[in-house]
Amino acid sequence: MHRLSPAPGFTVDVPDGFAACDPATNKLLGNAPQVIAITKVCEQAHHPDTVYLINLDPAERLDVLVDYTPKYVFSEKMISDATPEMLANLKEEVCGRTLKKLVQSSVCTASPGTLAGHPAFVIDGSVTLAGRESGIFRGYVLTRGDGLALFLFGAQAPVTGRVKAAMERIIASVKIENLPPAPPPEIVQLEVLSGIRIAVPKGWISCDPQLDASLGHAQDPFGARDIVCTDVDPLTEVRIFDPHLPVMTFIAVTRQQGAADAERFARDLEPAALTRDRDEDCQRLMQKPSFQDMATRSCETKAGTLSGLPAKLIDVSGTAAKNEMTMRMHSRVAFVVLKDNVFSVHLIANSLLEPTFSDAAETIVNSVVFPAEQK
Repeated sequence: MHRLSPAPGFTVDVPDGFAACDPATNKLLGNAPQVIAITKVCEQAHHPDTVYLINLDPAERLDVLVDYTPKYVFSEKMISDATPEMLANLKEEVCGRTLKKLVQSSVCTASPGTLAGHPAFVIDGSVTLAGRESGIFRGYVLTRGDGLALFLFGAQAPVTGRVKAAMERIIASVKIENLPPAPPPEIVQLEVLSGIRIAVPKGWISCDPQLDASLGHAQDPFGARDIVCTDVDPLTEVRIFDPHLPVMTFIAVTRQQGAADAERFARDLEPAALTRDRDEDCQRLMQKPSFQDMATRSCETKAGTLSGLPAKLIDVSGTAAKNEMTMRMHSRVAFVVLKDNVFSVHLIANSLLEPTFSDAAETIVNSVVFPAEQK
């Protein structure tokens, strides 16, 4: 028996007779021979963050795939409160994308469950392997530390009782370490757009190169910059975003000079005016490039405050079809008028799961301070 750690915080017992696609793991298994059939499968499954194990015993044709994705974190509450729509997206992500290099077709279901006593999304299904016979698999998706782990345990036909028992033993051997909590990030005080101050944790990314240098030039592993940082006018807008998934969160701060009347804005915050302007406000917001192809699910407007100042708040949610999945969006924007300047702070969360606003994002919004000379 070999005890492996295929992903940070995880260990699993692998019996004798397994081979691994990557040389380092294969060495831990005793340098199992890489036969031609395994080599072909390994070529299809190759990924630097993937550990792929194959049983060489023809009587127990088992595969184990462990994939770890850094900066991909969701909460246990997101698992327990998963909606049918979220589960359908997860099923498409695992069966329609992760397995596409290894299988010709797959049928699967997704549901909340556990792995080694920890909440996880559980994927059960059957597949037709590329060039091989069909079989069954069970997958577990869960986060640990700063990343997401996907465990796939597969049994190839004929799926006998012996094969099922062997797969269950490996699943039961998984152990998950209690990782120490991450230290709080350093907070960076940024001054943007001629005097607006905002406190942002290191690890977030700014579309502005100079501001991004102050934030530490965090990695952008999912290419969010290409989505968030389009059509930004550096004279009137600053955008920052959290590179973690599955929720893409970004904040836009804007300043428009000479664009408003403070007295009229105060009247527009009265209840009757908010009701009168609701449809127009919501429609104008949904016409922005960030919401292209989004169908509005709800939109509410109300009077509130931002940085201690009267503000118009617009809260909107929507959905859009994306590669056979449903992208969900939640947005909240606050408008403030000081003299003849219009300021806005726009918080947006997009996700195939639940687009919730993180505590970090809420803290950033609440940290905004406008120029003193404007008050």
